[in-house]
Amino acid sequence: MAFIAGGAATLATHDAYTVRGFCLDRTEATVRAYDACVAEGRCASIDARIVAGASGNVCNATRPGFESHPINCVTAAEAERYCAARGARLPSSPEWELAATGPGGARAYPWGDDAVTGARANTCGAECAEPTTAALQGGSVDDFPTTAPVDALRGGVSPDGVYDLGGNVAEWVAAGPWDQSDGKRTVRGGQWLDPPVRSHVAVRRVTPGYRGRSIGVRCAVDAR
Repeated sequence: MAFIAGGAATLATHDAYTVRGFCLDRTEATVRAYDACVAEGRCASIDARIVAGASGNVCNATRPGFESHPINCVTAAEAERYCAARGARLPSSPEWELAATGPGGARAYPWGDDAVTGARANTCGAECAEPTTAALQGGSVDDFPTTAPVDALRGGVSPDGVYDLGGNVAEWVAAGPWDQSDGKRTVRGGQWLDPPVRSHVAVRRVTPGYRGRSIGVRCAVDAR
């Protein structure tokens, strides 16, 4: 894990929070790590298969050779259970914001203010398994038609040493006041289906039981 020093975080809703220092996983949880949790009887098996055009199944738990890629197609409850099995928890939305943009939102992107490139973020460019006209805007092309191994894009590492806050898979955050009253939960971060322009600190709200091919998990713990 990486230590994230405390500071001010302002969400897209303009709600401001003071965040205490905490520790955050440097990478998104991998298929290998999640499978180990399943083998220990602490996590629910992810057997989902989502077929996406020429790519075929894009749920990594059921894709051979994707052990170092992020686990995806997980619900909010499964993400919470995985973190709890490690003695951890999901980060709050303000904590996630602070890790991605720095104190006071000082950075435009998790890695800094430099433009999005294929070396910094896994987004949907010309190589994407599901390209759209909107997705191709921005010209960022990476080496991965779907997800990437969790430590592959070293150009996108944050100053604190955290990977893929701007792409690869979005991540569940803890339930809190940043959720809306419609029962939906918040996920944070860019994802491999996003156009490069969305590789900044994206916010989405989905139903807790939703299995997203581009939604995964990253855990946090309180600093000691």
